[in-house]
Amino acid sequence: MQWKRIISWIALFAAVGPMGYLLGPDFVAAVRSYTWRATPCRILESSLAEEAYSRSVTHVVLRVAFEYSAGGQRYRSRRFTTGSRQGTTDRVPMEQAATQYPPGAAATCFVNPRDPSEAVLRRGELWGGIFLLAPLLLLGLIEHEFLIGWWESRRQGAVASGHIPLSETNDALRPDLRLQVFGGLSLFWGLAFGTFCVGIPLGRWMAVRTWEPVTCLIVRNDVTQRTGVHGPDYDHHLLYEYAWLERVHRSDTWQLHPGIGRPVVDLLTWAGNHPAGTRTQAYINPARPWEAVLDRRFVPDWIPGALGLAGITGGWLLLSRARAGRRERAGLSGESLESVTMGGACAGSRILRTGSGRLVRALLLVVAALPAMAAGIWSLGKSFEALRSGNGDVMNTLYGGGALVLAAWLLQRSYRLLRRQAAPDLMLEVTPGSPRVGGPVQIRWSLSGRT
Repeated sequence: MQWKRIISWIALFAAVGPMGYLLGPDFVAAVRSYTWRATPCRILESSLAEEAYSRSVTHVVLRVAFEYSAGGQRYRSRRFTTGSRQGTTDRVPMEQAATQYPPGAAATCFVNPRDPSEAVLRRGELWGGIFLLAPLLLLGLIEHEFLIGWWESRRQGAVASGHIPLSETNDALRPDLRLQVFGGLSLFWGLAFGTFCVGIPLGRWMAVRTWEPVTCLIVRNDVTQRTGVHGPDYDHHLLYEYAWLERVHRSDTWQLHPGIGRPVVDLLTWAGNHPAGTRTQAYINPARPWEAVLDRRFVPDWIPGALGLAGITGGWLLLSRARAGRRERAGLSGESLESVTMGGACAGSRILRTGSGRLVRALLLVVAALPAMAAGIWSLGKSFEALRSGNGDVMNTLYGGGALVLAAWLLQRSYRLLRRQAAPDLMLEVTPGSPRVGGPVQIRWSLSGRT
């Protein structure tokens, strides 16, 4: 087993090493830039250019020069952002940046307080850290038994040496560390999905409602199909231009949050109704006119919302179970031992029922199955519409089928609970209600129900 673990670590570092070599320096530079001081500056030069990133890839870069003051001295910098890569293959963001930083404009740059001669106009992106941290999270999930065993061996060593309180040496009802680890991961995953896929789009929608309408011209609007891992994939190529305050701006944003479950048939229909040369209405941000959107409606995507809700619910249940065990363990002494075993100290008789709460749980499962069924029917309907038009919608087919399977499972569980609710329940009468060790106890049982 030790050699298997060593081999897994070697394989992980072999996979992460090249990725860390390519993305690590830029990620570190991006993190450092968030400690830099925001400083007013003035743009001296600003123009778009192309440079070879590799033999087959060309990047569009923004050649800038700006002047700023730091520590009583004047400095000049030509760096647009942190990292070695200053541009991108997408021309539209660079055109918007050129519009945002025209020559002679006042702007805000970020200055390194340790070296004032180092400054950028934009901080680096932190998304590269996801690709660097994901393998470590995967290794933690694979090796969690080893990590938990290592933690337990340290705890046993502390118990043996007497370095922890006596109350902490009792292993009865000790919370399972696995519940806490996986509950925390599930809660974090659910909150991340809910924040990035629901919370942020909702906040943007509330801000976009105040944006100004303007007439725009569609320059390009087509959908291309390519073969992906799970079937056909579709790429939407959109570009439109509009005028604001005697300047022409270009944008490629259609919706606020296109989402992973965007139906292909809706995308194809909209692209067919708005070909190149069509004039339509766009909505622009008056404070930042290079930001625009064509459709500012808030169309919730049920797929990330359901994934986020599942993560939050699962994490809450796991952490609640761990917390309940910790509470029971904290009171496991003297009279509270009777509360743990029988539900409360009682000198008289106590009746214990075995079938309580089935009807409520069955109704809750039915309530949970209804939105899952509605979402599955909607997604499969969009998938069938795409098939009738000669296209394929893999995402809505998979998630729609999964939602219907989930709804069927919830209804099946509800049916089983209802059947058990109709059966007679066993009742136990214990006298005294909290028996004591070495004392007499009397137990009577009976069946309640229609049978």
